[in-house]
Amino acid sequence: MDSDILRDSGPRVITAFVISWLVLAFACWVGFQLWWTRKLNLRRFESADFIATPVISEILQTTGEWIGTLSGIIGIGVGLTFTIFLWGFPKFYTGFESILFQTVSEIGPYLIIGGPVMGFVIILIFRFIAEQIRIISSIANSTKEIARNLRK
Repeated sequence: MDSDILRDSGPRVITAFVISWLVLAFACWVGFQLWWTRKLNLRRFESADFIATPVISEILQTTGEWIGTLSGIIGIGVGLTFTIFLWGFPKFYTGFESILFQTVSEIGPYLIIGGPVMGFVIILIFRFIAEQIRIISSIANSTKEIARNLRK
């Protein structure tokens, strides 16, 4: 299917497309930096009795922070871009393209608010689950320490 959307749509859509890709690239860079710094935090588990459980918890928490951060950055950046450049975009396409651009141009304000809110909720849920997993490891380590002290 050759729709030529970018060629026939004019500078507003092309600018919105380019800026959206730049926002996406920035969000991915922030996600890369998050994973890179969290990689260094895994070394603190080397001396623990139970290693796999805290590591899985850390990976789960980082995954939630990554998805939530992407959601917030992309929501704000793409939402602002769509609101600024595509608001009131004329419906001159036929078929799917007109529905797509009409929906995209009016969804910008919802992305600006919904992206960060959804990102925060995702971070909160993943952090809660990760802390529950850490509690299991902490209880196991404390129980082992109590048993060791009772033997003395």
